[in-house]
Amino acid sequence: MARSIQVAEAEMMRLIVEFDDRRGWEEAGFGSCAEWLAWRIGVRPNAARERVRTARALTRLPQASAA
Repeated sequence: MARSIQVAEAEMMRLIVEFDDRRGWEEAGFGSCAEWLAWRIGVRPNAARERVRTARALTRLPQASAA
């Protein structure tokens, strides 16, 4: 089960970066990806900003992304 959760979280991080790159949050009327993410998944803005930062950082760590 833990492995399935990790795989799902990694996929979510990949999708966050893709959505941010496409500026999908802007099309939805939000000021940033973090604002949209906070609204969409129901987390506090600080937690959403941290997820976006982490997702971005993972793109610079190919071994972590591949794992």
